[in-house]
Amino acid sequence: MRPWPDSLWHGMTVRKEHARETVEQSKSTPAGSRTGTPMNFYWLMLAASIAAALGGQVLLKAGAGVPSFIGQLFDPRTLVGLALYAGAAMLYIVALRRIPMSVALPCTAFSYIAAALIGHFAFGEVLTAARVGAIGLICGGVVLLALS
Repeated sequence: MRPWPDSLWHGMTVRKEHARETVEQSKSTPAGSRTGTPMNFYWLMLAASIAAALGGQVLLKAGAGVPSFIGQLFDPRTLVGLALYAGAAMLYIVALRRIPMSVALPCTAFSYIAAALIGHFAFGEVLTAARVGAIGLICGGVVLLALS
């Protein structure tokens, strides 16, 4: 006996079969041509997602200068930073429609370089040799992943 109604079980089976058909269709159709949208559009969405998330991070850091936590939560910089994060998530979802997650997620690691530089120049954060080396290792890993 199943712990859920038969109608739900049927729905799960139908979705599973649809997923199999979609995978088979995607194997026989070049990436980006399934909907007529060029693949460059999805890469642009990924880049915009990374930029929006980075902008959100910078604004959250800028809002952290407010003395009280409640004041920080309602600081306009914090609110805009959170909105940018939400927008970044939406853009990332669009990008994932055609870019494999195993490729898209490592691409976001390039924002670490920008974050370190912005933190250093805009907020006076110390950029030690160890941090630069760690960022270099991350970038090297992303490049190796992209080449594989």
